[in-house]
Formats: sequence, C-alpha cells, structure tokens
Amino acid sequence: MQWIRRPASRVEVRGRYLNQERCSRNFEKLLAIEPSRDPDLRRPRSQEQHRLCKLEELELLAAYQGGEFVRQLAVRFGINGNTVSAILKRHEVSTRWRKLSDEQLEQAEAPYASGLSEAAVAEPFGVCGCAICPCSSAVDPVSQPAGTQK
Repeated sequence: MQWIRRPASRVEVRGRYLNQERCSRNFEKLLAIEPSRDPDLRRPRSQEQHRLCKLEELELLAAYQGGEFVRQLAVRFGINGNTVSAILKRHEVSTRWRKLSDEQLEQAEAPYASGLSEAAVAEPFGVCGCAICPCSSAVDPVSQPAGTQK
C-alpha cells in the first residue's frame, strides 16, 4: 500500500489579534468612561466585625446573669445573637430559655389551634416558636417532632 502525500498547507495563527481594530476601539471606549462618584453605585463595603475585648465579655456575662436576654445583649454590644451564645458557652454559663406563663400559654392556644405557626403565635409574646411547644402539644400533639410529646 502506498501513501499519498498531500502538499502542506499554510495555517496562519492570529487568535485574539485577528481583529485588532475592533479591540482597540472598545478599549478606547472603556478609557473614556469616567468612574462613578455616586456612593450608591460603588461596591458595597464588606461586613464590619466587632470583637469584644475581655472587659466587654465580662460585662456581657454579668448582664446575662443579671437577667438580660441574648437578643438584648446582641443589640447592646452590636454583635450577633449566635456570638452571644458562643461567649456564654465558652465561659460555661448555663443558658436559660424565655418561657411563657400559664396564662400566656392559654392565650396562645386559640391562635395556634386556628392554624397559625408556632413562630407566628410566639411573636407577640416576644419569644421564639419553641416556647409555644407546651401549648401546641395540648392542641395538636401530631405537629410536634418525635420525642417531644409530654
């Protein structure tokens, strides 16, 4: 078997330089655009972090043990509620849950029975949805996760 030899062809490789004129026009347009001085159009700043010093942590611990709630401390010190909880845990302070009185639980029973979620029922009382659990177990024990029924 005999191979047929074809004549070599020239291939010109220009790639990105193929259309230099168009590229240069676009570059000139970009250079002509002035940066915006409007602060609303600037890139948003990254989140500021506030780290508490030892003195502030001790003040936070004293305030929590004095009766303030995690949310109040978070606002007061300008930190996240999870950070407050982490500081309490780091200092081995037992956390307390804000609970509803028996009277408040009775008031919450009707809205929960009407179909409102635990979070929606708890909001007017200033507590999280988990504080409504005793009320919800009396109304509808099926809605609670397994193992929490009493």
